[in-house]
Parts: sequence; structure tokens; C-alpha cells
Amino acid sequence: MGPPPALDGEPDGGRVLLVSPAAASAKPLMQGLRDGGWEVVRYRTVREGIRALGAPGLGPPAFDIIVWDQADGPPADAAGRCRALATVSRRPLLVLASPQHTAGDRANVLNGGADGVLGIPVAWPELLAELRALMRRRPPPAHVNPNPDDWLRVGPLAVSVARREVRLDEVPIPFTLREFDLLHYLAANHDRAVTRPMALDAVWGYDAPASPATVDVYIGYLRRKLAPGAPRVAIATVRGVGYMLTAPPSDPAAH
Repeated sequence: MGPPPALDGEPDGGRVLLVSPAAASAKPLMQGLRDGGWEVVRYRTVREGIRALGAPGLGPPAFDIIVWDQADGPPADAAGRCRALATVSRRPLLVLASPQHTAGDRANVLNGGADGVLGIPVAWPELLAELRALMRRRPPPAHVNPNPDDWLRVGPLAVSVARREVRLDEVPIPFTLREFDLLHYLAANHDRAVTRPMALDAVWGYDAPASPATVDVYIGYLRRKLAPGAPRVAIATVRGVGYMLTAPPSDPAAH
């Protein structure tokens, strides 16, 4: 892609959260963005990026914009992970699509919450102009940063990434780090089936020494901890597919 040219007029700047699994692709992106006046922090997976977005210690605002580099091709459940990023960050999300992306893949990430898609290789003037355009369209500051009081709610279940806390009927429930990440992923995609490979990729990472059976084990842990909320919230098995977090609507006649 080459280094960005010197531009006259509107200056670049801001803090970019870059999700890029491949170092070969991430290195020139990081260098080019820094040369263009942007501060860049790279994470290998969406899961790591979500943790960073929800970490209170980073201070407000932690990041101004998110760039997800999909140079290796369209990942599994790209739309679901776009939704997860959008839920946590409330920041503009730009996806860099590889030549392997079809028109359907590009539409999929846009429908999942991405604010823009650029094809790779992309010209630096176009990339920097797109970043500036997304920055202009970002929400007012009062709505940009994750608020510790903003909870992702599914029936009686409430999940806060900022606090890394789970409540069931407003009662806190302890979860391990991995349990929390898996529950948050299910909650961000509630009422949608999540396959075991999708969960492994999003929660354990691309090259983690884990298997589909690992997901089954952790689903068992989650079910036991969510048991007091059943059947108002539950993790259903979708045969031949995976799992789905559901919260059936309450029956007014039952009250």
C-alpha cells in the first residue's frame, strides 16, 4: 500500500484501535497510519479489541475509531463480531476487505454494524479520507464512550463489558474471564445461532489450543450459573449448528 502522501488541508489525527491478526498486514498499516498523524494500538482478535474497549483504565476516550483488517479473507461470523464491536464501542468501524470478499461478504459486515468497507489494496488518500469522514460522523462525545451503566440486557440477564460484571435479576454472578467472554459473545448475538468454530475464534482466538469440545464444556459452566434465570433466559442447543442465548418474551397472562 505504500506510505501515505503529505496532505494539505484538513489534518489527520485520533486514536485508532486496529484489529489485525496477521503481522505482515498489520505492520505497514500501523506505520502508514502513524505517518499520517494517527495513534494506533493493534490487537490480534476482535475479542482482544473488545476487552480493550471495555477496560476502564484506558480512560475516556480510549479510541476514536476502529479499523478491522480482514486481509486474510472474510472471517467466520464477521457480522456477529461487527455487532459485538458496535455494541461495546459506539465508535465508527471501518472494515478493510480482502480480494476474497464477495459483494455478499461486504454487505454482510455493513449489515452487521460496520460504518464503511474499503477493498485491499487501498490507496492511502482514500483510506485517510474515509477515516476523516467517519470521524466527522461519529456521535457526540456524550454518547461515544462506553458507560459503566450501559448494560447489554437479554431478559433478566445483564452484561457489562466496562465493569466485566454479570447480573441475573440484578444479582451479581461471578464468572471467570473465559466464561465472561463467551457469555458476552452469546449475549451480543442473542437469538442467533453461534457455531462452535465461531465461538472458538471469537473467544479463544485464531490459534488457541482449544477444540469444539472446549466450547461444550464452557457452555455447561454457563448453563449452571444461569440456571436460576431459566426459562426466562437460557442457552439453547441448535442441533447441527451450535448454541443460542434466548430470552422468551414474558407472558402478560402470567402476571
